[in-house]
Amino acid sequence: MCGTVEFKGVLSVNNQLSGADLLFVDFNRSKNEFPSPLRAEAFETDGEGGYYSGLGDGRIIHLKREHGVIPPTFTMETVIRTGNYSEHCGHPDYEHICGRPLGLHYHPLTKTMFIADTLGLLELNLETKSLRVVKKEHNGIPLTFPNAIAISKEGLLYFSDSSVNYTRARVLYSILENCAGGRLFRYNPFTDELDLILESLCFPNGIHFVENEEALLICESTRARILKYYISGPKKGQLSVFISNLPGFPDNIRFSHESNVFWLGMSSRSPLLSLPSWIRETIAKFDLNRIAQVLPSYGLIAAIDLNGNIVRTLQDPTGRVGYVSEIVEENGYLILGSWKSDFIARVDGTQYLPLKIGH
Repeated sequence: MCGTVEFKGVLSVNNQLSGADLLFVDFNRSKNEFPSPLRAEAFETDGEGGYYSGLGDGRIIHLKREHGVIPPTFTMETVIRTGNYSEHCGHPDYEHICGRPLGLHYHPLTKTMFIADTLGLLELNLETKSLRVVKKEHNGIPLTFPNAIAISKEGLLYFSDSSVNYTRARVLYSILENCAGGRLFRYNPFTDELDLILESLCFPNGIHFVENEEALLICESTRARILKYYISGPKKGQLSVFISNLPGFPDNIRFSHESNVFWLGMSSRSPLLSLPSWIRETIAKFDLNRIAQVLPSYGLIAAIDLNGNIVRTLQDPTGRVGYVSEIVEENGYLILGSWKSDFIARVDGTQYLPLKIGH
């Protein structure tokens, strides 16, 4: 599934994701909550053991933790819709109407939550449930595919815009093109200034600060690598490769203080990318949604140390737990989101977590 990557050593095939508990598979959605796949892309803590997430039908939801219950268990409540309700919400072709929240991050200084959505960069007041569009374009060019958010201690907000050419609903076309003009932006919520920091990136996806915030890690999905962009210090403005030749498309990356690693969600690296460009262009003329249905699914997440080395992988060769987008580690358990699946997965890792890499 992964081209030249050999599955040996730390990448040796295992089934440690295969037995994950699938949460909310049979969730009874109300009439106003169209029964579309969950597609919980990312998580933001609520400070009380629970999380916020964005779903495929345009909703921001609150996963409220049931206190005192082990393993971690949640109830789900709808907070707000980022767009307008339609009976077709959940279908990619309606994301420009319904919205599609991807990355989300609570801002400790503004006391609001910022959301990277198909509708633009949004800001949500959780107390009043008021939502506003912060930015929809930069210098007349739309924010086509806002994806992930990171906020510095100073309160500056960085976010990836995965493609200047394709919306999220046309993500497979962006992948086939391989390099689709992805960008990295910085937004100052105190001055309302939006600055373009990097461009010509190949599908920039998840982003995360290194611990001292000297640099920002950028998952460049279609190149199966993670970049390191220095935003301060003697290397300010420089760009280097943190890790390359990953065994899958990197999605979101999140640091775990418990294991001292970055947990990385990945999707199968498509064999289509190894084809010559003229063949990819020919394939792009067909219905890619139908093609996507026959592409292989493989569950894969990786723990990466502070030096950019994979130190552990958890896999599901059956693809039952596939298309993992983000991972949260909590007291021996992993909570997994997915940009495509109709569940949130919970993995019991109490036999081997925390990893304590480098402690």
